Amino acid sequence: MLGWPPPPAVPPPAPALAVAPAPAAQVSTPDLYDVLLHEPARRPEVEAFAAQNAIRVVAASNRKLRVEATPEQADAINDLDGVVLVDEYVPPKLYVDRARLVVWPAAPLPAPLTGQGEIVGVADSGIDEAHVVFQGRVHKVVARARAGDASDPHGHGTHVAATIVGGQGPQLGIAPGAKLVFQSVMDDTGDLSGLPLELDTLFAEAYAEGARIHNDSWGADLAAAYSVTSLEVDRFVHEHKDMLVVVAAGNAGSSVDPMPGPRRTQVGFVEWGSVGAPATSKNALVVGASRSDRKDGGLAKRKYGDVWPGEFADPPIAVQAVSGDPECMAGFSSRGPCNDHRIKPDVVAPGTDILSARAATAPPSNFAEVIQRDGAAYGYMSGTSMAAPIVAGVAALIREYLRVERGHPEPSAALLKAIIVNGTRRLAGADATADHPELPNFHQGFGAIHLPTTLPLDRSFALAFVDNWKTPQDHLTKPGMRRRFRFTTTKPGALRLTLAYTDPPGRGVQNDLSLFVEMPGGVKRLGNENVPLAVFRPDPDNNVETLRLENAPAGDYLIQVTSTTILHPPQDFALVVAGALAKPALDPA
Repeated sequence: MLGWPPPPAVPPPAPALAVAPAPAAQVSTPDLYDVLLHEPARRPEVEAFAAQNAIRVVAASNRKLRVEATPEQADAINDLDGVVLVDEYVPPKLYVDRARLVVWPAAPLPAPLTGQGEIVGVADSGIDEAHVVFQGRVHKVVARARAGDASDPHGHGTHVAATIVGGQGPQLGIAPGAKLVFQSVMDDTGDLSGLPLELDTLFAEAYAEGARIHNDSWGADLAAAYSVTSLEVDRFVHEHKDMLVVVAAGNAGSSVDPMPGPRRTQVGFVEWGSVGAPATSKNALVVGASRSDRKDGGLAKRKYGDVWPGEFADPPIAVQAVSGDPECMAGFSSRGPCNDHRIKPDVVAPGTDILSARAATAPPSNFAEVIQRDGAAYGYMSGTSMAAPIVAGVAALIREYLRVERGHPEPSAALLKAIIVNGTRRLAGADATADHPELPNFHQGFGAIHLPTTLPLDRSFALAFVDNWKTPQDHLTKPGMRRRFRFTTTKPGALRLTLAYTDPPGRGVQNDLSLFVEMPGGVKRLGNENVPLAVFRPDPDNNVETLRLENAPAGDYLIQVTSTTILHPPQDFALVVAGALAKPALDPA
């Protein structure tokens, strides 16, 4: 999605009256649809059906076709045995200096983490390789939309990439020691035609070059629906469990009354259900935008109601500054839940008035403000597009820590997600806690990324984890199975526990795992105790579960991970505990 400004929300059509069927002579207008197949072997029969019914196949790959069809024809294709689902195709859109201080409010980091040895994939508009911030930091560039030309006609991709690895000048990236695999996907018309028909192809290209983190600051506004692209992200991560895909939540946040249906939030607060796709993916780490602490530069001093009067017409959001209060959400940040009740975004990071590198080919009008420092060009942009690469950079730091400090060379995506979620802090702003003051909620997810409580870099707490994706004997293979672990805390205080797992692709949780904790004295607690709109316990909807105890007693603890439903065995998982642990390890019980 375009970093700035976010596009206006387009309300879904109003409910229609029930009327008689249209006359046979009336022909519906053809549109584009994505057809997902059960397996590649079913493709010939679907192509044959298309040919017999004058349905144009626009593109085809192993497990997917894009067709031009009427709604009636799309329904007929959906009824074929070899078809999983048919989705209307919505073209995707593009969705750090101060940001680094919000992630770690001290400089330098108390441990020399730079992302050294990590490769991060980025698919975006293009990159200005000649910019000073990228010198020595680009592993490979792939031009996927304009043959032989990966330059940046928009500025979005250069800005995003520099937030991750930028290494010189006034803008220092989150992980300046990491390197990039950059995939340029914007064509000459400004469309993202370089994105392949199946996203698996995009991720596999970066994976083959060594990338184990992939940033995707783009998507389609589908009102929190689980789309074919969401399934493709879930499928790739499920088949490559050490690849973390970081996705921007979208810029469709708005405080206008929803159509149709009642408001879920108070007037003047951002409504639910605007997260985009593939941000509705279960296995991606989905990032919303909080406000940066910037008091000037870009649009920092302007009010939401002045910049976007159509989206933020009522106070309090209408009279609040775009930036300046890091306890609050960016108004434009897309909110959850997904339409199957899952929590998204997973986390938030600063996304307003972020200063990063400006491509030489990018027009100034694509930035809120452009500046020159030390002979190089920089610009301010805002959006969840800017928040996502902050988290991708932090993931690179965590991956380096696990390899170098903990001797864990192949961490799973689930472990990276669990560690990041486990370390978040709760934003206290009224708009970040609106309608549900606890975590998680549908505005900030599990909270704002915060490195001091994520990694024990200052030795103020210990971090223990289980990551069993490569030990099949420890996987859960049927309902009712459990894995138990013990640990001891040496003093009372804050204790955090997070379970995360890579779920098989498909709408809704396929394999349901739950987190239980028995405290000293026998008191039992559940993961996601405070999830909003809960009907059942334990939580059956999310493949991330957390438990935070602010004043946990010292003593012995027992953790139990239980399988409630296993539709597609086996199931591995990652488990993280942080606190005053007697040792940085969990003992099997």
